Amino acid sequence: MYTMGRAAIPRAEERSRREVILDATLRVIGAGGIDSVTHRRVAAEAGVPLGSIAYYFDSRDELIPAAFRHHMSGVRRTARFVEERIHPRTLASLVDTLVGVSDHYVSKPHVQHAEFEMYVYAARHPEIAEEMRLWQAELAALLAPELEALGLERPVEAARCLLGVVRGFELELLIRPDAGFDELRRRIEVTIEGLCGRSSTPARRPARPARKQSRAK
Repeated sequence: MYTMGRAAIPRAEERSRREVILDATLRVIGAGGIDSVTHRRVAAEAGVPLGSIAYYFDSRDELIPAAFRHHMSGVRRTARFVEERIHPRTLASLVDTLVGVSDHYVSKPHVQHAEFEMYVYAARHPEIAEEMRLWQAELAALLAPELEALGLERPVEAARCLLGVVRGFELELLIRPDAGFDELRRRIEVTIEGLCGRSSTPARRPARPARKQSRAK
């Protein structure tokens, strides 16, 4: 990398330019997948000179993991913001929070698409896979205290289950973009109620088929 020239760039400006490039990389991945990433395409998307990409990243093999780490850092910041300012201690407020965060997330389709591309990429890159596992564990740890406050005895496992429900819905949205968030709300409510061992509506038993009357011979 071009270390001599870098010293002349103020740190704040350097950080900003680097983040612009990483955000543009995520948009490129979201639009066309991993294979669509080239220095030229990212530079055009970011609106920066082509040489800027090589200044920060020696190759696309360095750029792509950096973009994914950038994304994970952004999700961590969002999760911590929610943790610090919103403390749902009821079922309704917890559901509202999870639906709101998901709604905010999928409002940026390119980021949503890029993240699922990241899972496929991580399957072939153990280092990124390990970072993703730690990232998911951190998200579950942020949610677990709220579930514990609702009386769940195994809040970390419950948090992982809930995150799986939300993530599954977000994945479904890729092929069912008309799915509404009322559906996600119902899924979360049913899951939490099941984890808590209660249900808002009594379970209905399936109707038994009518018995055939035997004919007298």
